[in-house]
Amino acid sequence: MNRRKRDLPFKKRLKNNIGDVSSLFPRYAADKNSIRVLTYHNITDRPVPNEWGEMTTPHELFERQMEYLKENGYNTISAREVFEVLVSVDGNISEKTVCITFDDGYKDNYENAYPALEKYGLKATVFVTAGFIGKGKGAFGEYLSWREIREMKKSGVFTFGCHSFSHRNLVGLREDELDEEIKGGKDVLEDATGSEAETFAYPFGWHSAFNKQVRDAVEKQGFLCAFTGVQGANTRKTDLFRLRRLRVSWMDHMEEFQKVLIGAYDWYSAYQRVVSTWKR
Repeated sequence: MNRRKRDLPFKKRLKNNIGDVSSLFPRYAADKNSIRVLTYHNITDRPVPNEWGEMTTPHELFERQMEYLKENGYNTISAREVFEVLVSVDGNISEKTVCITFDDGYKDNYENAYPALEKYGLKATVFVTAGFIGKGKGAFGEYLSWREIREMKKSGVFTFGCHSFSHRNLVGLREDELDEEIKGGKDVLEDATGSEAETFAYPFGWHSAFNKQVRDAVEKQGFLCAFTGVQGANTRKTDLFRLRRLRVSWMDHMEEFQKVLIGAYDWYSAYQRVVSTWKR
Protein backbone atom coordinates (compact mmCIF):
# COMPACT_ATOMS: atom_id res chain seq x y z
CA MET A 1 0.00 0.00 0.00
CA ASN A 2 1.47 3.38 -0.95
CA ARG A 3 2.01 6.03 1.69
CA ARG A 4 -0.71 8.29 0.31
CA LYS A 5 -3.36 5.65 1.03
CA ARG A 6 -1.79 4.50 4.27
CA ASP A 7 -2.18 7.98 5.75
CA LEU A 8 -5.94 8.11 5.06
CA PRO A 9 -8.60 7.35 7.68
CA PHE A 10 -9.96 3.80 7.43
CA LYS A 11 -13.25 4.83 5.76
CA LYS A 12 -11.47 6.86 3.08
CA ARG A 13 -8.89 4.12 2.55
CA LEU A 14 -11.63 1.51 2.16
CA LYS A 15 -13.44 3.68 -0.38
CA ASN A 16 -10.26 4.10 -2.43
CA ASN A 17 -9.50 0.38 -2.32
CA ILE A 18 -12.98 -0.48 -3.56
CA GLY A 19 -12.50 2.18 -6.24
CA ASP A 20 -9.29 0.45 -7.33
CA VAL A 21 -11.21 -2.77 -7.91
CA SER A 22 -14.25 -1.19 -9.56
CA SER A 23 -12.01 0.85 -11.88
CA LEU A 24 -11.16 -2.44 -13.58
CA PHE A 25 -14.82 -2.72 -14.57
CA PRO A 26 -15.92 0.89 -15.22
CA ARG A 27 -19.68 1.07 -15.41
CA TYR A 28 -19.96 3.90 -17.91
CA ALA A 29 -16.51 4.02 -19.52
CA ALA A 30 -17.82 2.77 -22.87
CA ASP A 31 -21.23 4.43 -22.58
CA LYS A 32 -21.49 7.40 -24.92
CA ASN A 33 -24.96 8.24 -23.64
CA SER A 34 -24.12 9.66 -20.21
CA ILE A 35 -22.91 12.93 -18.72
CA ARG A 36 -20.68 13.26 -15.67
CA VAL A 37 -20.94 16.40 -13.54
CA LEU A 38 -17.95 17.29 -11.35
CA THR A 39 -18.44 19.26 -8.12
CA TYR A 40 -15.79 21.51 -6.61
CA HIS A 41 -15.99 24.02 -3.78
CA ASN A 42 -12.80 25.94 -2.94
CA ILE A 43 -9.82 26.12 -5.30
CA THR A 44 -7.25 27.25 -2.80
CA ASP A 45 -3.65 28.43 -2.57
CA ARG A 46 -3.74 27.57 1.15
CA PRO A 47 -4.53 23.85 1.47
CA VAL A 48 -6.00 22.75 4.79
CA PRO A 49 -4.14 19.69 6.14
CA ASN A 50 -6.36 16.61 6.50
CA GLU A 51 -9.53 18.47 5.49
CA TRP A 52 -11.74 15.38 5.48
CA GLY A 53 -14.88 17.28 4.48
CA GLU A 54 -13.40 17.37 0.96
CA MET A 55 -14.33 21.01 0.41
CA THR A 56 -10.96 22.22 -0.85
CA THR A 57 -8.79 21.52 -3.90
CA PRO A 58 -5.27 22.96 -4.23
CA HIS A 59 -4.94 25.39 -7.12
CA GLU A 60 -2.05 23.43 -8.66
CA LEU A 61 -3.98 20.14 -8.57
CA PHE A 62 -7.07 21.76 -10.08
CA GLU A 63 -5.01 23.11 -12.97
CA ARG A 64 -3.54 19.67 -13.65
CA GLN A 65 -7.03 18.18 -13.64
CA MET A 66 -8.21 20.78 -16.15
CA GLU A 67 -5.17 20.12 -18.32
CA TYR A 68 -6.02 16.41 -18.24
CA LEU A 69 -9.58 17.09 -19.44
CA LYS A 70 -8.29 19.25 -22.27
CA GLU A 71 -5.53 16.90 -23.40
CA ASN A 72 -7.77 13.85 -23.28
CA GLY A 73 -10.55 15.25 -25.43
CA TYR A 74 -13.23 15.94 -22.83
CA ASN A 75 -16.05 18.24 -23.91
CA THR A 76 -17.19 20.57 -21.12
CA ILE A 77 -20.71 21.95 -21.07
CA SER A 78 -22.66 24.24 -18.73
CA ALA A 79 -25.34 23.06 -16.30
CA ARG A 80 -27.98 24.51 -18.63
CA GLU A 81 -26.50 22.55 -21.51
CA VAL A 82 -26.76 19.35 -19.45
CA PHE A 83 -30.51 19.90 -19.54
CA GLU A 84 -30.47 20.64 -23.27
CA VAL A 85 -28.49 17.51 -24.08
CA LEU A 86 -30.63 15.20 -21.94
CA VAL A 87 -33.89 16.41 -23.52
CA SER A 88 -32.61 16.67 -27.09
CA VAL A 89 -34.33 14.57 -29.72
CA ASP A 90 -31.30 13.10 -31.50
CA GLY A 91 -30.74 10.46 -28.81
CA ASN A 92 -26.95 10.73 -28.71
CA ILE A 93 -24.65 12.19 -26.06
CA SER A 94 -21.08 12.81 -27.17
CA GLU A 95 -18.49 10.60 -25.52
CA LYS A 96 -16.48 12.28 -22.72
CA THR A 97 -19.08 14.97 -22.04
CA VAL A 98 -18.43 16.57 -18.65
CA CYS A 99 -19.95 19.47 -16.73
CA ILE A 100 -17.74 21.29 -14.19
CA THR A 101 -19.59 22.89 -11.27
CA PHE A 102 -18.67 24.84 -8.15
CA ASP A 103 -20.90 25.14 -5.09
CA ASP A 104 -21.44 28.09 -2.72
CA GLY A 105 -19.63 30.84 -4.65
CA TYR A 106 -16.20 31.34 -3.12
CA LYS A 107 -13.89 34.13 -4.26
CA ASP A 108 -11.11 31.68 -5.13
CA ASN A 109 -13.31 30.40 -7.96
CA TYR A 110 -12.59 33.80 -9.53
CA GLU A 111 -8.96 34.04 -8.44
CA ASN A 112 -7.81 30.48 -9.18
CA ALA A 113 -10.37 28.45 -11.13
CA TYR A 114 -11.23 31.15 -13.66
CA PRO A 115 -7.67 31.53 -15.08
CA ALA A 116 -7.20 27.75 -15.37
CA LEU A 117 -10.53 27.22 -17.12
CA GLU A 118 -9.85 30.11 -19.48
CA LYS A 119 -6.35 28.79 -20.21
CA TYR A 120 -7.68 25.41 -21.36
CA GLY A 121 -10.84 26.69 -23.02
CA LEU A 122 -13.23 24.94 -20.62
CA LYS A 123 -16.70 25.91 -19.35
CA ALA A 124 -18.11 25.76 -15.83
CA THR A 125 -21.16 26.65 -13.75
CA VAL A 126 -21.12 28.16 -10.26
CA PHE A 127 -24.10 27.50 -7.99
CA VAL A 128 -24.13 30.49 -5.67
CA THR A 129 -25.71 30.80 -2.25
CA ALA A 130 -27.27 34.15 -3.09
CA GLY A 131 -27.51 35.54 0.43
CA PHE A 132 -23.79 35.00 1.03
CA ILE A 133 -22.47 36.85 -2.02
CA GLY A 134 -20.50 39.97 -1.10
CA LYS A 135 -20.93 39.23 2.61
CA GLY A 136 -17.33 38.46 3.57
CA LYS A 137 -15.89 35.13 4.70
CA GLY A 138 -17.48 31.72 4.98
CA ALA A 139 -16.14 28.52 6.48
CA PHE A 140 -13.49 28.12 3.78
CA GLY A 141 -12.77 31.65 2.64
CA GLU A 142 -14.25 34.82 1.25
CA TYR A 143 -17.28 34.79 -1.03
CA LEU A 144 -17.49 36.26 -4.53
CA SER A 145 -18.76 39.76 -5.10
CA TRP A 146 -21.53 40.53 -7.57
CA ARG A 147 -19.00 42.50 -9.64
CA GLU A 148 -16.81 39.41 -9.96
CA ILE A 149 -19.79 37.26 -10.84
CA ARG A 150 -20.84 39.64 -13.62
CA GLU A 151 -17.28 39.67 -14.99
CA MET A 152 -17.10 35.86 -14.93
CA LYS A 153 -20.46 35.60 -16.65
CA LYS A 154 -19.49 38.12 -19.34
CA SER A 155 -16.35 36.10 -20.15
CA GLY A 156 -18.41 33.18 -21.45
CA VAL A 157 -16.42 30.76 -19.30
CA PHE A 158 -19.00 30.68 -16.50
CA THR A 159 -22.73 30.42 -16.11
CA PHE A 160 -24.45 30.76 -12.74
CA GLY A 161 -27.12 28.74 -11.00
CA CYS A 162 -28.90 28.95 -7.66
CA HIS A 163 -27.79 27.14 -4.50
CA SER A 164 -30.63 28.56 -2.36
CA PHE A 165 -30.63 31.82 -0.42
CA SER A 166 -28.90 30.83 2.81
CA HIS A 167 -27.81 27.17 2.37
CA ARG A 168 -30.32 25.58 4.73
CA ASN A 169 -31.29 21.93 4.44
CA LEU A 170 -34.55 22.25 2.51
CA VAL A 171 -36.09 19.05 3.83
CA GLY A 172 -38.55 19.77 6.62
CA LEU A 173 -38.96 23.49 5.93
CA ARG A 174 -42.42 25.05 5.91
CA GLU A 175 -43.82 26.16 2.56
CA ASP A 176 -43.01 29.82 3.22
CA GLU A 177 -39.45 28.91 4.26
CA LEU A 178 -38.98 26.83 1.11
CA ASP A 179 -40.22 29.78 -0.93
CA GLU A 180 -37.72 32.08 0.78
CA GLU A 181 -34.82 29.73 0.10
CA ILE A 182 -35.68 28.73 -3.48
CA LYS A 183 -37.53 31.70 -4.97
CA GLY A 184 -35.67 34.18 -2.77
CA GLY A 185 -32.29 32.89 -3.94
CA LYS A 186 -33.47 32.85 -7.56
CA ASP A 187 -34.77 36.42 -7.41
CA VAL A 188 -31.56 37.80 -5.88
CA LEU A 189 -29.39 36.03 -8.47
CA GLU A 190 -31.51 37.21 -11.38
CA ASP A 191 -31.65 40.81 -10.15
CA ALA A 192 -27.88 40.94 -9.72
CA THR A 193 -26.92 39.30 -13.03
CA GLY A 194 -29.75 40.45 -15.28
CA SER A 195 -30.26 36.87 -16.51
CA GLU A 196 -32.73 34.14 -15.68
CA ALA A 197 -31.52 31.56 -13.14
CA GLU A 198 -32.42 28.25 -14.79
CA THR A 199 -30.48 25.64 -12.82
CA PHE A 200 -30.46 24.72 -9.13
CA ALA A 201 -28.24 22.69 -6.81
CA TYR A 202 -29.61 21.36 -3.52
CA PRO A 203 -27.62 22.47 -0.44
CA PHE A 204 -25.75 19.48 1.07
CA GLY A 205 -27.06 17.34 -1.79
CA TRP A 206 -27.29 13.82 -0.35
CA HIS A 207 -30.63 11.98 -0.26
CA SER A 208 -31.42 13.51 3.13
CA ALA A 209 -31.22 17.00 1.60
CA PHE A 210 -34.08 16.66 -0.89
CA ASN A 211 -37.37 14.79 -1.20
CA LYS A 212 -40.45 14.95 -3.43
CA GLN A 213 -41.73 18.10 -1.72
CA VAL A 214 -38.42 19.90 -2.22
CA ARG A 215 -37.99 18.56 -5.75
CA ASP A 216 -41.46 19.74 -6.75
CA ALA A 217 -40.94 23.14 -5.10
CA VAL A 218 -37.81 23.71 -7.19
CA GLU A 219 -39.59 22.72 -10.40
CA LYS A 220 -42.54 24.97 -9.50
CA GLN A 221 -40.24 28.01 -9.41
CA GLY A 222 -39.39 27.55 -13.08
CA PHE A 223 -35.97 25.91 -12.90
CA LEU A 224 -35.15 23.59 -15.80
CA CYS A 225 -33.25 21.08 -13.70
CA ALA A 226 -31.66 20.52 -10.30
CA PHE A 227 -28.43 18.85 -9.21
CA THR A 228 -27.82 16.67 -6.17
CA GLY A 229 -24.65 15.47 -4.48
CA VAL A 230 -25.49 11.85 -5.22
CA GLN A 231 -22.68 10.01 -6.97
CA GLY A 232 -23.00 8.77 -10.54
CA ALA A 233 -23.57 9.67 -14.18
CA ASN A 234 -26.66 11.11 -15.86
CA THR A 235 -28.55 9.53 -18.74
CA ARG A 236 -31.82 10.32 -20.46
CA LYS A 237 -33.56 8.22 -17.81
CA THR A 238 -32.28 10.36 -14.93
CA ASP A 239 -34.86 12.62 -13.28
CA LEU A 240 -33.96 16.17 -14.39
CA PHE A 241 -34.52 17.35 -10.81
CA ARG A 242 -32.33 14.63 -9.29
CA LEU A 243 -29.24 14.94 -11.49
CA ARG A 244 -26.12 13.29 -10.11
CA ARG A 245 -22.70 14.80 -9.46
CA LEU A 246 -19.19 13.64 -8.52
CA ARG A 247 -17.37 15.49 -5.74
CA VAL A 248 -13.71 16.32 -6.43
CA SER A 249 -11.27 17.59 -3.79
CA TRP A 250 -7.67 17.59 -2.56
CA MET A 251 -7.95 13.82 -2.11
CA ASP A 252 -8.37 13.30 -5.86
CA HIS A 253 -4.79 13.25 -7.10
CA MET A 254 -4.54 12.48 -10.79
CA GLU A 255 -4.96 8.70 -10.49
CA GLU A 256 -8.09 9.18 -8.37
CA PHE A 257 -9.41 11.88 -10.70
CA GLN A 258 -9.20 9.49 -13.64
CA LYS A 259 -11.06 6.86 -11.62
CA VAL A 260 -13.84 9.35 -10.90
CA LEU A 261 -14.19 10.10 -14.61
CA ILE A 262 -14.61 6.46 -15.62
CA GLY A 263 -17.19 5.62 -12.96
CA ALA A 264 -15.08 3.79 -10.39
CA TYR A 265 -17.06 5.39 -7.56
CA ASP A 266 -20.59 5.17 -8.90
CA TRP A 267 -21.31 2.46 -6.31
CA TYR A 268 -20.90 5.11 -3.60
CA SER A 269 -24.45 6.32 -4.25
CA ALA A 270 -25.73 3.20 -2.45
CA TYR A 271 -23.72 4.14 0.64
CA GLN A 272 -25.06 7.69 0.44
CA ARG A 273 -28.62 6.39 0.38
CA VAL A 274 -28.08 4.19 3.44
CA VAL A 275 -26.47 7.01 5.44
CA SER A 276 -29.15 9.49 4.39
CA THR A 277 -31.92 7.08 5.39
CA TRP A 278 -30.28 6.58 8.77
CA LYS A 279 -30.05 10.37 9.30
CA ARG A 280 -33.72 10.77 8.54
